[in-house]
Amino acid sequence: MHEYYLTEGKGETVFDSPTQQLRLDFLLKQFLKAVPDIGNDILFVFPKQVESIYKGYHLRVIRTYSGFKLFVGCRKIILSDGSAAFEPIISLPDDLEIIITLQQRTSLDRFSQRSLLKPFRGGWYFSNDTVTANRTFPFLSAPVAARDNSIVYDQGDIADTGGGAISVFLNNGAIDPWKPISGSGYSSSEDQLLVPYQFTYRFTQADQMLDALFILKDSNGIEVKRKVQSATAPFTAVFLNFTPDINSFLRTTPEFRVTPESIYTLEVSGTNGYLKVFRLLFSETLFRSGQNIGLVNIQPRVANVDYHLIHPDGHLPLTDGVGNPVIPVYEIWMKSKTVFLKYRHNGQKKLKLSTETTGLLNDVDGVLISENPVSLSFQPVSYQKQDASFQLIPNPTAENSAQVDNNKLLVQLMVPDSKIFPLQ
Repeated sequence: MHEYYLTEGKGETVFDSPTQQLRLDFLLKQFLKAVPDIGNDILFVFPKQVESIYKGYHLRVIRTYSGFKLFVGCRKIILSDGSAAFEPIISLPDDLEIIITLQQRTSLDRFSQRSLLKPFRGGWYFSNDTVTANRTFPFLSAPVAARDNSIVYDQGDIADTGGGAISVFLNNGAIDPWKPISGSGYSSSEDQLLVPYQFTYRFTQADQMLDALFILKDSNGIEVKRKVQSATAPFTAVFLNFTPDINSFLRTTPEFRVTPESIYTLEVSGTNGYLKVFRLLFSETLFRSGQNIGLVNIQPRVANVDYHLIHPDGHLPLTDGVGNPVIPVYEIWMKSKTVFLKYRHNGQKKLKLSTETTGLLNDVDGVLISENPVSLSFQPVSYQKQDASFQLIPNPTAENSAQVDNNKLLVQLMVPDSKIFPLQ
């Protein structure tokens, strides 16, 4: 579920709904209004290298509104209590990894939140297992990390600010630049574990990096590979190549099951006390097409029974009393990109605040800039002012290019003079 498509008139999102049934009702309402969904931007498909295996189990993945359904060929059976159930035609092993890749049809970066400060681009990894994280049903994402005041956050980043409460970083210069948001099941950088053997690690200009040490360790903390980079002038990018050789071996997905041994650690240290640690999950084949941006890994039975696809007796987990299967619905929540609004007059004249924009925008020498960033949305929304009232003004869309200005991500919109946007 992506916030960009699932936001309504006053900024209400699907994530404001406290129960899954209410969220499903929200989806149905959007579907009936013919609002586009994330399926326009992502294809959900089995990886080519395991497609034949899944075909042997009579597995199919079918696109639905805002996601996909996993189908398995079944036969009807009668249980010992006389009730009907369904069991797979071919028994599914408990530890069978059913991997669905996320293939990008359009650039999700146009409207999705992704930290600009992370040194490398990791692919998404979602699962109903606990190998990479202790998850809470019905979410396939890892818990959002706790806020760390030693970290420089990017505009729109989210963090757990205590007790599972999630807040978004507004980057507005306030004493407390964090705004609480509804719900807790958001995907975040904690889910961006997937990397190919080779990728580029980037430093910022502010790091002034002259010497850097990269150490890759396996799940037991044993060094697998290392790379040293030194220069007489500050560098901002280092190409890392962890391709296995005669002296090294790396577990990859989907070639190997994801187990604790699949998780590697990258330690990066360097000039001026620079130190960062990242968890990695290698998936070389996932990135070969250039379209894949992540994967979902579902297993029939896992430690948390709430996530079970298959009952311990081998049939689908529950029935409604008349033989219809009741199957768990998993959720992935994705945040929209947040941007400041910047309004310029389309005739290069100076604008001034009006009754409608006071308490929402600031006048910066005839250019009006929002006090806080807003989340991009497909449907037009009214923005909340300081007095808690709402005002509809031109909204940015995914097609409006965002730019960085004074460390803020903003979208510039050209407007004619009007009652809402009068001239000075």
